Amino acid sequence: SRDVASAAPTATAPAGAGIKYTDIPLTSLRQSLAELLFRAKPTVPHWYFSVDIKMDAAMKLREEFNRALQKDNIKISVNDLVIKATALACTKVPQANSSWQETFIRQYKSVNVCMSVDTPRGVVIPVVLAAEKKGLASISEETRSLALKARDNKLQPQDFEGGTVSVTNVGMIGVTSFPGMVNPPQACMVGVCCTKDILVPDEVSSLGHRRVKMMSVSLSCDHRVVDEEVAVHWLHHFK
Repeated sequence: SRDVASAAPTATAPAGAGIKYTDIPLTSLRQSLAELLFRAKPTVPHWYFSVDIKMDAAMKLREEFNRALQKDNIKISVNDLVIKATALACTKVPQANSSWQETFIRQYKSVNVCMSVDTPRGVVIPVVLAAEKKGLASISEETRSLALKARDNKLQPQDFEGGTVSVTNVGMIGVTSFPGMVNPPQACMVGVCCTKDILVPDEVSSLGHRRVKMMSVSLSCDHRVVDEEVAVHWLHHFK
């Protein structure tokens, strides 16, 4: 009907009378990313799994590594640990390192981890290639280099190519839950949230409890590729 047609959304939202605004041109990269994500939600059957992970041992290990690497000016971040853990989990559960190809599922030999970097021009997603073969120090140097290039707008096309799984870390701003979108044609996206101090029961402690560091992680999956058994096994190995 005419009323329905008039209510349909238009490509460009009109500005109300007297409202001041600025139109920000889209870069080709931002437009390509927007188109990719626009297709992702309606065409990829998403489902989500979440787990809380005790981080005390990982944080202690990180401190030990950083003390040993201080002379080389290398500082391993929590995100570096997550990228390495993602790669190792994908080697244990290769179904998660795959993509839907309409008539077959493609399983990749290397784990190329996409990492989200926030820049003044928006989020960009460079790739750490073959992360399963690299040590934490190498991953740390590479992620720092990619982040610097991203913020200086110096990433090259090859820096975005070949990703097989994605990691997005929103923990630094205190986010506690993040079921993100899969980045097609990948089958999995790992959403990392903040690490919190919580109290857990402890019969040995005189207080009856102890404080532990807990990090929430969400795994977003393409249901055509990753079923619940695969997702649960992947999260088990990631922990």
